[in-house]
Amino acid sequence: MIFDFMALFVPLVVGSVFFAFGVGTLTTQSIFKKNGRKVSGRVRAIEKYQSTTTSGGERRTTTYYRPIVEYVYDGQEREVRGVGTNEMGYALNQSVSVLILDDPNSDKIQARIGGSRAHDIFGYAFLLCGLAATGFYFHEKGASVVPVVVLSIAGFIGYKVAKMTCDFKLDFSSEHDGDYSKNSFIIESKADYQAELSSHRFWGSLISYTFSFASLGLIYGGYKKLPADAEDMLMNDISGFLEIATSGEMPSSWEAGAILLGFGLFMFLASLRSVYYVATKYKAGRL
Repeated sequence: MIFDFMALFVPLVVGSVFFAFGVGTLTTQSIFKKNGRKVSGRVRAIEKYQSTTTSGGERRTTTYYRPIVEYVYDGQEREVRGVGTNEMGYALNQSVSVLILDDPNSDKIQARIGGSRAHDIFGYAFLLCGLAATGFYFHEKGASVVPVVVLSIAGFIGYKVAKMTCDFKLDFSSEHDGDYSKNSFIIESKADYQAELSSHRFWGSLISYTFSFASLGLIYGGYKKLPADAEDMLMNDISGFLEIATSGEMPSSWEAGAILLGFGLFMFLASLRSVYYVATKYKAGRL
């Protein structure tokens, strides 16, 4: 009995914590957007670091990048560090906006890089994870007010903590303190930045073009699986071929080839988008 209770209690608690964190993140982001003073900043460096997580008994190490932005506020040079993501979202020396909240009763400030959607994405991700975890309770227990009450309380706590933090009622600093983890590499020179771009461009292009060639193989394989009359129609009357393929009365002899052909075409179009993204995102000389 106790184990059944714990099996439901744990996801409910975990879900409420995730939900509270998501509400808090989105609340803080909303306050910065609405009340933050905007100043200009510059990406002085990019921190490349690794984070190791354990899932299902397996350890996974992921590389992240976060910008370190320098700016001047009230005559003082300051720095703020952005949110880490798995791609280089900022260029070295890029001009960015910085949103600032200041405490009217002291010289404390909080800063956040403006124009970034990372906080919104993380906030909504935590909200969805929280809802998914508490949804397990609904699935096992059926209709119940318990998850609704728990999520309401968690959301209220997340909102209040975020509000108190932005109102400087909690001791919290968002500024960069100059400390880096031991597995960090600071990209702050043009040579290091270009080397990182080249690495991303090489691996990104390799994956994208491999994906493209694989999709072409599927298209060819699907074409060869079509019966002779379908092959002839595809080459000489593509509109007629598409009309039959989408009419719901497609001959059964066409099905395997048409499905493979359609899947390969979808993969090819997706790969073209990937090739374009890599070419523009990591083009040479981007600073």
